[in-house]
Amino acid sequence: MEKPKLLKNEPSITYFTKNGLYLNVTNRCDNKCIFCLSNFSQGLKQYNLMLQQDPGLNEVWQDVFDKASGRNFEEIVYCGFGEPLLRLDDIVSPLSPRLKQEFSKPIRVDTNGHVLYHYSNRNIPKELVGVGVSRISVSLNAENCQVYNKLCRPNFIKNEEDSQAYELLLKFISQCFNQPGLKTEATAVDFPEGVLPRGIPVPDMEKCEKVAHDLGVSLRVRTYQGPRIRRV
Repeated sequence: MEKPKLLKNEPSITYFTKNGLYLNVTNRCDNKCIFCLSNFSQGLKQYNLMLQQDPGLNEVWQDVFDKASGRNFEEIVYCGFGEPLLRLDDIVSPLSPRLKQEFSKPIRVDTNGHVLYHYSNRNIPKELVGVGVSRISVSLNAENCQVYNKLCRPNFIKNEEDSQAYELLLKFISQCFNQPGLKTEATAVDFPEGVLPRGIPVPDMEKCEKVAHDLGVSLRVRTYQGPRIRRV
């Protein structure tokens, strides 16, 4: 892969894009997707999203308050260079009610959907609604576990035939769909011809759409706009 493009400015916890206030609360992730923007750049637009360490609750709140007060935006989104639900208990749950009270905007979480691997005995969709989250986008990205594992490379599977990550992802989408008050969508990345390395299958968007439909949710397709991925 290409070396990440370097940005000289300080790392951003809060950034603005797509009419939203986005919160970059961790760079940790249990996927290592071959198409992740962090493989090619330190950030998005002018924002450096490479955190030096996970910010604390007060640090996140202060950064949001300083940068977002008086700004116009339509929603608040937990989404950065990591998996935000890895910080469910120390950031998402305590911060969301404060965000809701201060800004009165819908709150969305963008997630890889592996949260049930970490919190197997909890009703996470119900907890999210309870703290003010009303929307969730779950990265489906493939029509089966074999394609998913090659594209997204979960760090807790045993081999490329291990279906654990994909099955947990589907289960979580289903739970979110069945949770009142939580608007749920699946997402997938569509790759132009010649972008993926040899041996990496291109996900079938029609089949992905059927998987999502069978779970009761819509599929939002995002077109990959990064560089050609030369090696994994």
